[in-house]
Amino acid sequence: MSIFDPTSGWNPLPWLQEKTLRALEEAARLVDLANEKDTAPWYAKELKRRAGALIGRLAPVVSLLHQVEDAASHDEWGAIRERGTFALAAWCKKHDVQDPAQRAFDLLAKEHEDGEAEAKAERHAPERDDLDDLRTLDLRCTIYGSLTRRLLHEDLPEAARRMLLWALSHLTLGDGPDVVSLSRRFLPTDIDLDPETTAAAYRCLIERGLIERVDDDADGDALRLRLIAEGFNESKQPLPPGEVTFGFPGARVGGKPTLGNELRVALPAAYLKTLLRWRFGDDDRKALGAALQAHLGPQRAFVEAIAIDDGGEPAVLVRLRYSWDEDDRDMTRALHEATLAWVRARLAPSKGTSPTQ
Repeated sequence: MSIFDPTSGWNPLPWLQEKTLRALEEAARLVDLANEKDTAPWYAKELKRRAGALIGRLAPVVSLLHQVEDAASHDEWGAIRERGTFALAAWCKKHDVQDPAQRAFDLLAKEHEDGEAEAKAERHAPERDDLDDLRTLDLRCTIYGSLTRRLLHEDLPEAARRMLLWALSHLTLGDGPDVVSLSRRFLPTDIDLDPETTAAAYRCLIERGLIERVDDDADGDALRLRLIAEGFNESKQPLPPGEVTFGFPGARVGGKPTLGNELRVALPAAYLKTLLRWRFGDDDRKALGAALQAHLGPQRAFVEAIAIDDGGEPAVLVRLRYSWDEDDRDMTRALHEATLAWVRARLAPSKGTSPTQ
């Protein structure tokens, strides 16, 4: 007897119900795999995309074969694409979709065997909602103990020690029991290193297995890192370290950390009117910025941007960075002197040119 023999009298419907339902179950298990904490973000996204396409085709077919029209709508089976076998089990129960070969249909909504689940619980951080429970405190204590022992006994470069100690000091401020968030821009200043040495320290800690990169938010300032207690919370598929840029221009001048400020340089009204009549553009801002930077010197300040405030009391606005011990009034006087000199030079008529032109 063959399912392809129309004269056999054999009803293929139960066979089709069973095969399509099994295929839908396997697609849902792909979603389960994507939702695993160890699945790398790119793989998770790709698995869900492919599984979603399969589920979108199979769920209506299964609904048709089981004669449950309501189950075929996207609103009914859409959750399977996000929650996998848990949502599939709920969908089957709601619409009485059962495997005809096994009427006591049990999709095993438990994702894992008990032993596997326990093993994973030992190796992964609790969810954010569980930050105050004993497992979190135990994991943090384990991390502190493991990393302080390695700091004591391991031959780490001084820069790597500084970075790891700074990260440890932020452990209770992170969004997970073993995750810290550090600033790419300000980390070199925080640990008193230049950007290049900070980058070398980061690579060293990654290579030694002391930290892992948690996400790949290359455009943001936050660098999220997992602190590793060897044998307890390593990821099976950690993100590659990537090329991380630390610091920013002007973070230090004269070897000292800086603060950002915007100083207002008042000029005679006639000067400013002339500047505005020129339509003070990008080239003018760059030229004035270069003149101010040359006047102040690289060991005193870093000039970031220039603008003209043509409001009630017109002035030149200078955004710059300088050390904490610099006096704002002295800095404003120096900027005023240099700005006046630049404007006078700009206003001075060239040879053979009328001042009114």
